[in-house]
Amino acid sequence: KEGWQGTNLKLESYKEEFKGNQMKIKVNEQLPYFVSNIVDVGYYWLFCISVE
Repeated sequence: KEGWQGTNLKLESYKEEFKGNQMKIKVNEQLPYFVSNIVDVGYYWLFCISVE
């Protein structure tokens, strides 16, 4: 019985680690779009200043 409990604890630990890694992957997939949007806004802002 103790062996099963230890295995279940490891399984739960792996599940939590897996969920955390999925969140990291999701953030890393979104980051390039976020950075490119900031750069686009920065260029637009610089363009508006130079026109004035």
